[in-house]
Amino acid sequence: MLSIDYWMPTYDFAERHETRARAAPGRVYQAIRAADFGHNSLFKLLLGLRALPHLLLNPPKAGQMASGRAPESKLTLDVFFHNGFVMLEERNGHEMVIGLTGRFWRPTGAIVRTDPVEFRLPTPEGAVKAAWNFAVRRATDDSTLLTTETRVWCPDTAARRYFRAYWTLIRPFSGLLRRIMLREIQKTAEKHAN
Repeated sequence: MLSIDYWMPTYDFAERHETRARAAPGRVYQAIRAADFGHNSLFKLLLGLRALPHLLLNPPKAGQMASGRAPESKLTLDVFFHNGFVMLEERNGHEMVIGLTGRFWRPTGAIVRTDPVEFRLPTPEGAVKAAWNFAVRRATDDSTLLTTETRVWCPDTAARRYFRAYWTLIRPFSGLLRRIMLREIQKTAEKHAN
């Protein structure tokens, strides 16, 4: 059983992607945190497009990014943790589950700060919860299977309606981002395996 099943056993929307890496499971797991997604210009473009409504509504001051912080030198998973995502659980070497709560269809994403305890509590009115994992396991052909799954739970009809419209628009791009991440993790693991 995967840990994501504990954190989000029921959900309204889901998307799953996978790849195989020619590296040991431990090496692939380390690459999840080490991979620099900023090497991929399409990844940066898609993230920039997602941030555009927020930038238009809240222009940064001179010399600042939209968040008000200095630009990140690397675009690793840690950047997501600095922007509202939270580690819900980590079974080191096997799986990590990341959570996020908000009104993602709004220009700013309307992220609601959460932690593992608050994530298990009732969802704030009008918001949705997302659980996102990365899991590794040895495959039968001496490769490692790397998967990622995103699940979204909408606690009320209005949130489900808003999220469905948003999901219809962003799902192809969200899936592309996940596939790019898997490719970058795979490349990082295989590079360090040689």
